[in-house]
Amino acid sequence: MTEMKKWPKFSGEKIDIVKSLLQTGESMNLDNFIAFFTDDALYQFSNFPVVYGPEGIREASLDFLKKVEGLHHHIKDMWETEDGTIICEMDISYIRYDGKVFTLPCNDFIRLRGDKIQELYIYMDIRPVFETPETTAKASTEETTGAKLGDIVKDLFAAALANDLDKYVTFFIDDAIYKAGLADPVIGPQGIREFALPVMKIFDTVAHDIKNMWEIGDTVFCQAEVLYNRRDGKVFKIPTSNIIRFKGDKIRELQAFGDPSSAFA
Repeated sequence: MTEMKKWPKFSGEKIDIVKSLLQTGESMNLDNFIAFFTDDALYQFSNFPVVYGPEGIREASLDFLKKVEGLHHHIKDMWETEDGTIICEMDISYIRYDGKVFTLPCNDFIRLRGDKIQELYIYMDIRPVFETPETTAKASTEETTGAKLGDIVKDLFAAALANDLDKYVTFFIDDAIYKAGLADPVIGPQGIREFALPVMKIFDTVAHDIKNMWEIGDTVFCQAEVLYNRRDGKVFKIPTSNIIRFKGDKIRELQAFGDPSSAFA
């Protein structure tokens, strides 16, 4: 593999493969991009249906390529978990053919088999890239008490399921940053409370079906499907990921990646 000058802060055998994948994606060469995947690869992009294998990825990407003429990955951080999963936090800038540029938060989970990608989960809200006038017209260093951070996150999700907002906000430090999808970030327990109250009026329950969870240093990474049980009886299952950073036993930053728009429509 040729030496890559981009993103020199992050390195490792698997990380270098992922970096090559992202750089190939920026070249907009679909043939080269799908060559990174195993024949039975699983590919999930935002709320679009899961597809399998290089040809499935090709077909799923055609409409995207009709909208976007260029993109660039702004990697914020990368991690490799004990089971070999690569987690990448980044912003992605998309340049549409009409000249508009959208920079959106994204969180990828990548699993490899050998030097090929077996699973790629892309968690983000991609709607702004597809929204045009036409479509609109149609439509820590501190000591902890010993509790595992993953268990604290599970307790947080349990408080959300119980609609116990008073308990939910106690998980956060006073100046915590809380960001969900494309919504503006809010600060601290009171900001989180004000953000959550309108949500609670729409849904009977919001449940997290955890698929995977990793704890690396002061950060918890969680893959989940969030089940939005709306008060009109409709239930929506949304693929979501969370990056949750701690300060001691309290959350200092929570960022949720995904597109829950269908649940709110």
